[in-house]
Amino acid sequence: MSEQGTSGRDVADRARPVAGRRRMAGAGAVVGAVCGVLALLGSALLLGVAVPRALADGDGYRAAPSCPAGAAGAVAARDCVRWTPATVEDAATFHGRSTSYRLTVRSAGDGPARTLRMDGDRPVFDAVGPGDPVRLGRWRGEVRAVAAAGHRQDTRLRALRDPKMLTGIALGVAPLGALALWGACWTRSPAGSRRAARARTPPQLAVPATAAIWLAAVGLGAGLIADRPSGALALTAAGAVPLVPVVALRLRRARRAPTGRTVSLCPRLPAREEVFAGVVRGDVPYSAHGYDHLLAAPGRLAATPDPTGVFACREVPLHLVVERVRVPYRDETVRVPDDWRVAECRDGDTPVLIACAAPHLAWVLGVLGRGAAASTREAPGHPL
Repeated sequence: MSEQGTSGRDVADRARPVAGRRRMAGAGAVVGAVCGVLALLGSALLLGVAVPRALADGDGYRAAPSCPAGAAGAVAARDCVRWTPATVEDAATFHGRSTSYRLTVRSAGDGPARTLRMDGDRPVFDAVGPGDPVRLGRWRGEVRAVAAAGHRQDTRLRALRDPKMLTGIALGVAPLGALALWGACWTRSPAGSRRAARARTPPQLAVPATAAIWLAAVGLGAGLIADRPSGALALTAAGAVPLVPVVALRLRRARRAPTGRTVSLCPRLPAREEVFAGVVRGDVPYSAHGYDHLLAAPGRLAATPDPTGVFACREVPLHLVVERVRVPYRDETVRVPDDWRVAECRDGDTPVLIACAAPHLAWVLGVLGRGAAASTREAPGHPL
C-alpha cells in the first residue's frame, strides 16, 4: 500500500514540471498576443500618421525660402527660414555605436550657448572651429541648418521627427509584432499547447522567429537608408527574397525529422501483482479517461483508476503486439512525464499506446510476452 501510494506521488511529482510549463506557456501566450497587437498598431500608426507628417515637415522646410529683411515674426516663424548670426564655441566628435558630430554655438547678443547635432561632418562641421562666425537657420522656431563660408549643412532631427528613423522603427517592429501574435495563437491551439509544454522550441515557432528577426533587421536598415517609405518597403521585400529558400529548407528538414527515438528495454515478468502509475490510450474498451494506473501480474494486465488495483479494472488483452518502445513525442497525445517510456502496440488493426516509467514498462512487456526491438534512431528534432 505504501509503495503504491508512493508511485502515485511520484507520477504527480514528475507531471508537475510539465503542468507548470503549460501554465507558463498559456500566460506567455496572453502577453504575446497583447504585445503583438500593440506592436502592429504602433507600426501602422507610425507608417500611416507619423511618417507622412514628418515627410511633409521636411518637404516644407526644403521648399521654404529665406526670410526677407524685416519679415514679421509670425511670417518668419511659419513660412521662411530666418538666419541669425552666432559664434562657434566648440566642435566635438563623439565615437560610440555611431559617430556623432556636435557643434556648440552662441547666438549674437550673448545669448545662451546651445549644442547642435550635425548631419554628418561636411561641409560646415569640419570647416569651422572655436571663434568662427556662423549663421543659424531657424524654421518654425527650430534650428534646422548652420551656414558658414558660403556652405550650408542641416542639423540632425530628433529621432521622433526623423522620417527615416520612424520608417525604420515601423518596419523593424512589424515583423516582431506579427511573430508575437503568431506565437500566441499557435501556443493556444491544441497542438501548440502540447508542444509548448516541452522544453525545446518547435519548428512552428523557430522558423517564424528566424524569419521575423531577419525581416526586422532588414526593415530597420532599409528605413534608415531609403529616403521614402516606398523605397524602404522595396528594399525590405528584396531582402526577404534570400529568406524563402532558407525557410523552405528548414521546414523540409523539420517534416523529415525522425518522429521518435526507439529505446531498448528488456522485458521482465513481475514476481507478484504490481500496481503503478501508467495509462493506456487507443480506440479500445480498456482505454478510459481517469484510468491512470496499471496492474501487472503474471498472466494479467489491466488499467484502473484505483491506486490499490482493487476495483474498476479493465483487462488489457495479452495478445497485444508490441511494435516498439520509444521516448515520448514532443507533441505526444498521451500527456506523460518526459522520463516515461511509451510502448506502441496493436490490438488487431487498432493502434494502442501504453505509457509508464521504464522499470514498470518492463513488467508490461514481460506480461505481454514480447520485447521492443532496439534501434538507434535519432530523437525528435527541430533543426535550428
